[in-house]
Amino acid sequence: STQSRSSAASDVYKRQGEFDTTFFNITVVSSPTIMAPTPLEMCDDDADGFAAFILNDKDNEISGGDPDIELTYHLTQIDAEIGVNALASPFLNSVPFSQTVFVRAESVVSGCTSFTTLVLIVQLPPDAENILDLEAVDTDGNGFEFFDLTSKIPEILNGQTNVNVTFYETAADANNDINVIITPAAYLNISNPQTIYTRLENTDFCFAVGEFDLVLVLSLIHISEPTRPY
Repeated sequence: STQSRSSAASDVYKRQGEFDTTFFNITVVSSPTIMAPTPLEMCDDDADGFAAFILNDKDNEISGGDPDIELTYHLTQIDAEIGVNALASPFLNSVPFSQTVFVRAESVVSGCTSFTTLVLIVQLPPDAENILDLEAVDTDGNGFEFFDLTSKIPEILNGQTNVNVTFYETAADANNDINVIITPAAYLNISNPQTIYTRLENTDFCFAVGEFDLVLVLSLIHISEPTRPY
């Protein structure tokens, strides 16, 4: 919700003594028109419930892009109303996982003010730990085989829902979401062993990177002993 303080214009007449009258003009200026913003969400990279928020990312949504509206963010409603102790960006939330801050909107033309609130939400990333190695048999002994990386998805998710899983050859690619392995169901290894990096991304656009190794094991070929003549 939003609150505003405004005024209008009208002529007021005042009676002076028995016969004289005079008038003066009252000018009422409208307060800024603002919108209640949607929550500002950030991903938590260490699961402690705290994150750095760029509060000004919400400026255009609240002001509608009006250049004559100046916005400041505050810890309390009183601070917002008085216009003191404005929060700087980035702002590290002081209440874990969810916190409300108070927004002051002031017209640089009239000086009138409006107020609203902004909810800060810290989202947790998916869990991408404890992934076992993926083994395959080296059928011809050349050190290369096709691996089905997608066979690891149930283990990687471990019951997590609404999480997308992709695979990469380097940790940097996984963190930057580039050079994704496009044929994960039939991936030819480039070394033995080889580390594969997996990126888990949820619907809140939070992600985590895990890893597991591709390991080739030698084929066990049974060689029967020749029959000895008697």
